[in-house]
Amino acid sequence: MKSMNRCSADTQAPLETYFLNRLALDKMMAPRAINLYQVLEEVYAFAEVPTLQDFLDQFCEAAVSEKYGWKQGSPGNLLYFAEILEFLVEVGYLLNRQTSPKSWNLTKRDVSTLPGSALPVRLTSQEYRQPRLVLRQFFRAASLPAWKLTLHNWLESALSNFSIVENTEPAGLLAFRRYFEKLVEAGYLILARWRENKTGRPAGAGAAR
Repeated sequence: MKSMNRCSADTQAPLETYFLNRLALDKMMAPRAINLYQVLEEVYAFAEVPTLQDFLDQFCEAAVSEKYGWKQGSPGNLLYFAEILEFLVEVGYLLNRQTSPKSWNLTKRDVSTLPGSALPVRLTSQEYRQPRLVLRQFFRAASLPAWKLTLHNWLESALSNFSIVENTEPAGLLAFRRYFEKLVEAGYLILARWRENKTGRPAGAGAAR
């Protein structure tokens, strides 16, 4: 992931003009006018977190393979899953630039009382309490354009007989998978906290799936 570097603050307007295209095309409106939580509702209505993680595993395996290896139906299904990941990247970018109410975060006591089966194994305790930390780390690791380009390269490899290994450092392979695993789980937790805030349910209720 040699191209994964950050952009300066004065490039934010061009970034949003050109690199939030998936949201803009799907909703046919300016990205900042879109209800981001509704987009997350649609993402997690498509599949629950464990299923998305399984798809991510197969997506990565197909990209690493030197022959076409997607096993979840047609190539169209692979393209659609890549679009889901792209939605998460773009929504994550916009949410990362917003201020989250502190009341949406959990305390250590909240987390300690949750059953073990409710805790996402890919997130730390702190990330579980404050899932927007995952977004901050995600976009510190790479800029929005860099993530979009990297995702495109992985998709291209997954659809072909070309392996992503041929032009990516081993550390980059591991980083891609790790960051997207956390993004999938953090996105759901952010949505769950938003739902709880709307309904007045106590923090932590239904926060994992």
